[in-house]
Parts: sequence; C-alpha cells; structure tokens
Amino acid sequence: MARMLTFVLTLILAAGACSPLDLSDVPTDHQVGQAARAGVSSDGPALGLLTADWQVEADLTDVSTEFQVDGGTLLAFATDGVTGFDATTGKKAWHYREPGRTTTWSKVTGDAVLLRTKGEAGDRLVALDSGTGRLLWERDPEPNTTYVVARGVLVQEVYRLSEHKNEFTAFDARTGDELWNGMPGLGAGCQAYLPWVGLSGDGSLVVMAEECSGRTKRLHGLDPAGGDPLWSLDTPSPFDAHGMISVVAGSAVISPPSRSVIILGRDGARQVPADSCDGCRPVVAGDQVAWKDEYDARQPRVTVVNVRTGAVKVVKSPAPSWDLISDGRRLYGRLQWLAGRAEGTPRHWATVIDPITGSSRALPIHNGPDHGFLHWAGTAGGRLITTERHHEQPARFRLTAYSSIPAAEPLEYGGVDPRDWPNCADLLTAVPGKRHPGSPDTKARSDDSLLRGAMQVPFTCRADIAGIGRVRVTVLWVTKRPQEADALLDGKPGTPPDADEIADDGIRVGRVIVQVEGSDEAERAVVRRLRSMESP
Repeated sequence: MARMLTFVLTLILAAGACSPLDLSDVPTDHQVGQAARAGVSSDGPALGLLTADWQVEADLTDVSTEFQVDGGTLLAFATDGVTGFDATTGKKAWHYREPGRTTTWSKVTGDAVLLRTKGEAGDRLVALDSGTGRLLWERDPEPNTTYVVARGVLVQEVYRLSEHKNEFTAFDARTGDELWNGMPGLGAGCQAYLPWVGLSGDGSLVVMAEECSGRTKRLHGLDPAGGDPLWSLDTPSPFDAHGMISVVAGSAVISPPSRSVIILGRDGARQVPADSCDGCRPVVAGDQVAWKDEYDARQPRVTVVNVRTGAVKVVKSPAPSWDLISDGRRLYGRLQWLAGRAEGTPRHWATVIDPITGSSRALPIHNGPDHGFLHWAGTAGGRLITTERHHEQPARFRLTAYSSIPAAEPLEYGGVDPRDWPNCADLLTAVPGKRHPGSPDTKARSDDSLLRGAMQVPFTCRADIAGIGRVRVTVLWVTKRPQEADALLDGKPGTPPDADEIADDGIRVGRVIVQVEGSDEAERAVVRRLRSMESP
C-alpha cells in the first residue's frame, strides 16, 4: 500500500483546497479567431534546402511559455492561459487567459485544448477549440483528480478518500459528454490507477494498472472511445510505473532500468533487444517509437523500435541531438555547432531521420544570432516550426517556420560543395603589399569535414604584409542563395539580399560570408575581389 498512499498524497496536494466554484465569477481575457485547419497536414519538411517560410516576433506574458503544434495551430501555453497562432502564416489567431489564476495542467486532443486552472476561488476545467479558441465547455473539477487524454477522449481518475478507491470516467474532449465509466475486472483486494500521466504516445490506448498488496500486478489496455478491455497482461518483475515510456499502435512500451525493452499488447509480452530508455523522452512515428541516447556524447545515436515487429534500429548522429520530435513519418532532431561557433556560420542543424530506413541527414538552418537557441515546436503543412527566446527580453519569442526546396548535394552544406567555395589564398592575394617570408600561411581544409563529423569548417589564410601588418582571411560559409546568407549573418528580413553587410565578426558579399582580420584597406580589398568573382 506504500505506493498507493504516496499516489493519494500527491493527488491531494495537487488538488489543494477545493470548493464548489461559481464559473461566472472567474474573469477571463478571451479573444476568438481562426487558424488554418482544413487540408493542413502534420508533415514536416522533406530533405532539401531549409528556407524561412514565415517569421514573426511574439510578445508573450511568460518566459516559461511552452509550444505545441496541433493541426494548423501553433499553441503557446503560459502560466495564465494559451495563445493560438496560425501555423501556416504565423499570425496570431486567438488567446484565452484567466488573469490572476494559474494553469496547472494542459493537453491537446481531438482538436480540443484542455486547461485546468487554479485560483483563490478554486479549480476550473476548460475546453477550447484549437482552431478558433472558442469555448467548448467548462466545469468545476472534482477534488483529488488526475487526467489522461487519448484520441479525443479525456479520462478522469478521482480518488474517493472516504472509500479508499479510484473511480474512472471518460468524456468526449470536444463536447464534455460522458462516454464510459468504471474499470476492468480486478482481483480481490486490488485497486486500479492510471500509471504515469505524462506518458507519450499515439493515444491508441488508455492504460490502467492493477495494484495488489502494494505491487503493480497487471496492465490493462482499454479502447479510449468505449472503455472496453483490449488486453490484460501481467507486468514484468520488478515493475515501476515510470518505466512505461509510450503507447504505440495498441501496445504499451516498457523500459525497465538496465533491462531490454518490453512490449505488451494483443500478442502478449515481447522482449526486444534495445537499450534502456531510462529517463528519456520518446517520440512516435507510425508503428515506431524512438528515443535519443541521453548519456553517451561520444557516440550520439537514436534508438528506433518497431512495436509491431520488434525490429530495432540504431541511427548514428554526427553530434548530440536535442528536441527530438516526429511528424508521424519522420523524426527531426536539433544539432548545434557543427561548423564551429563563429558568427556567420550556422548554429543549428535539423537532423532528418527516416525511422524505416535508418537514414539520417543534417540540414543547416540559416538564422540570425540576436536571439537564443532554437527549439522545435512541431511540424505542419511541410514546415518545421521553431521558437527562439530573445536574450534581453525573455518573454519575447521569434517564431519561424522552415520549409524545404530541392537542393543538390551535399545537403549538410546547404547544397554548396566546400570545394567550390572561394579560396582564402586567392582572396588574400587581393590585398596589396609585399609579403614577408613564410607568407601566406594557409590552414589546410578538409573538403568533407562536416560529412565525416568534424566540428570545424572555416578555412583560414594568414600573411604578414609590409605597411599593413598581419592579415587573416577566413571563409566562414557559402550559401546557395543570398537570402540564406543574409538571414545567417543578421537575421533581419529588411536587408536586401544583394547588399553587402558588415557585422561585428563577418562580411557578407552576395552569398559568401568571410572574416577579415587586419586593416580597413585589407577588408576593402577582399570585398572588391569577391565582387569581381562572377560566381562566388
């Protein structure tokens, strides 16, 4: 009973002091609108050259805002409410806030945004249409309640303190109507509970755990719409509810610490030879569940398990990956600093992984340096939607959607082979003056350094020139189009792509970004040489 008592105490503390709430007494700041919905797929970009489809600056109310994409809506969840943006244009569509109150739980399912809020007057449960922000229903939630969602269904677990048992009721997430209640048949003296409400997956199951004499003995997979048991299986021993990592294609995926992964479903229990997912954040793509290795930075990899067949793939990555998300078919990871840390080189790459073939490609993202690190919000209509928080204004976010256009190899360099980059030695010869002995000193470059996983790309030449002193020229990056070089250097969409730009550490001439260290005369000479090149 120790585990059950801990669970009960957690629910009581989460619920706080609850009393019947007059919903009309809750002040709201509510504006409805319309985001795209019809015909917007969940697909992310295909392999190619990533280019900004739209970009907006959003002043939000909370520095800890979390983002999620649902259909054609980009949702921004803050502590006091939620804002919806059109995922196809970036325009703000609607918002809902309860000033002075706090959002304690939020989920999206079946085109419905579900919020539980808390304030001095008590708790409130609200459902909004994800496309318009329109209020669908509201109610005063019961005390000691926790929730899970699955394919448009909200499942409520209420602990009855006087009876020392849990009760379960499922509601239609859009209408609020009750769909079913109760639980599967349990053994004598056993209790049921919803294990780990933070479970990720495709919503194909509601998983209920059966606890007997303080030990979780069985798991029951229920149909979300009707509550009918689809399978009931004994749990592996020992079992920890936090070891259940995902629900995929009607099966529960369990990753016991230091053991192989176990799949429970209609075909029984199967053990698959995959490394443990202890503490990981898995994502689902079709019949596959995938997670990145959280610990081994020397050999970054993503493990992919096919839940139906039990097949396991290990996909290697050129660098540690963050923000692994899925569009239902492909996986998108976030890499950093593949080309070094110099201004004028990409800071982020999107790793596109095909979980079926196991292929992995890294596509550079050309974004400016004036905001923080990129984070993946989700995918919609062939776009990868990213968020960046401003350095000096933490509640200000840059939202950008990247789509792809066809590009030649090598994709890791944005379709421009480094062997076709301007030669730094040729640029250095444009600087007039007599060279001292031993000049120029050219840093040898590897033509496929990034493709082999090396961390440095810039190619540098140095020379001591009479009357000028030491001059160093570094070719930082070359893009397929001037637009990408423009975005990479300053991120300001108002700058004409064909105009030369000078930043703190870089110079852009067309689609070439270089760094010149030395006199102003040397800088001007290199710029003139780049301008004279017909195809830099």
